Amino acid sequence: MERNHEVGHCSCCDRGIHFARDLCRAATTDWKQSFQKVSDEYFDEAYFYYAPSAATQVGFHQFDAQLESFSRKSIDAEIATLKNFEQRIEAIHPNDSVADSVPRSDREIVLASIRSQLLTLETIRPWRRTRTTIQAPARAAPLS
Repeated sequence: MERNHEVGHCSCCDRGIHFARDLCRAATTDWKQSFQKVSDEYFDEAYFYYAPSAATQVGFHQFDAQLESFSRKSIDAEIATLKNFEQRIEAIHPNDSVADSVPRSDREIVLASIRSQLLTLETIRPWRRTRTTIQAPARAAPLS
């Protein structure tokens, strides 16, 4: 039986003997495609949606006329959206292939971005801090 896997054709593959290998390849492609789809949705529906100034800054001009909303309703909606995307991305399980290190790293970067924003919104809550007043510098004592 002749095998020529480098070319992608052999008689054993024709008979389905390498079905498991093909499933493995399909799973590898599927996780990357799934991540690409969900991460694109994350940037459209969460990251730039709730930070339109950042979107405009990187060149997405459909957000030019919008500003960030710091209303309680908007913050709660952003938290819910971020938690949803965190769960969706966590559910995507990358493989350990060296060849997939870049998309696997991209997944970790997106998760870190989501978690950072959740930390800011749920724990740090910068909008609740007491505003400090700017005090005028002490006047210099008159020279005697």
